Amino acid sequence: MFSREAGIYMWRAISFDKIGWDAVKQHYKDAVMNHLRENFNLDEVERDYDAKNLKGGIRTVLMKPYNDRKFEARQLFDSKGGYDDLESARAYHPVDMPYENWLRTIEGFWQENYIKKSKANKKVRDKQQFPYRGGTSSYGSTAYKNVMFYVCVRVCKILFI
Repeated sequence: MFSREAGIYMWRAISFDKIGWDAVKQHYKDAVMNHLRENFNLDEVERDYDAKNLKGGIRTVLMKPYNDRKFEARQLFDSKGGYDDLESARAYHPVDMPYENWLRTIEGFWQENYIKKSKANKKVRDKQQFPYRGGTSSYGSTAYKNVMFYVCVRVCKILFI
């Protein structure tokens, strides 16, 4: 509920032209925190996240909705023309996001460092042999388990055929 509310507020109040939450200007972060203070007891929320052993507490929790909403904005940008039809992408803007924020978000997608990082991340994703669903295990652990499962299936077929 907390992170969902943070994401909704971010969508309405912040442009997604920065690489990550850490690069967002402080006055935007303060606005998000003030909004959340009005709706939640932050001491209780922080204790809840500490109890779950999350490192970074609320700051870490706020990074995820920012990245999720930025991904959603990128999908909308691509579906409305993207890099190929910039005029169509600019003409459209998402519901509940101010038009000025949409334009700044599009400008962020055109930044050289964003494009470079996006291409590098795509190459890494293309190299991954196994889908990674997150959770508590690392990608390496997930890949190892998948390889072991594949080996076990092959050995069983050889032994029992």
